[in-house]
Amino acid sequence: MRTIHKYRPNVLNKEIIHIRGLIELLSVAEQKDNIAIYALVDTENKKITNVDIAIVPTGENANSVIGWKFLGTVNLFNGEFIFHVYYKYLDMKKE
Repeated sequence: MRTIHKYRPNVLNKEIIHIRGLIELLSVAEQKDNIAIYALVDTENKKITNVDIAIVPTGENANSVIGWKFLGTVNLFNGEFIFHVYYKYLDMKKE
C-alpha cells in the first residue's frame, strides 16, 4: 500500500534519515514551527533508503550542498527564520 509519511529532521544539523519503502520525497513544510518532510512510501517494501538531509539557513554557507537536490524552503517562527532543505540518497539496503 502506498501512503505518505512525515519525517522531522533536526533544524540546525545535517542528518541521515532512514526511510523504509521510499518511493520519492514529496515536499517540505512548516508544522508548528518545525520542519516536516513528506515522503511517498510503499508499506509493503522492506528496502531502507538512507537519505542525507541538510538544512541551510538563509545567508549561511551552502558549499556543502553543491550537487544535492533542493527540496524546498521553510519559514519558521512567523518568517523570522528561513531554512532551505536539500537532500541526497546514500544507499539502499534490504532488512
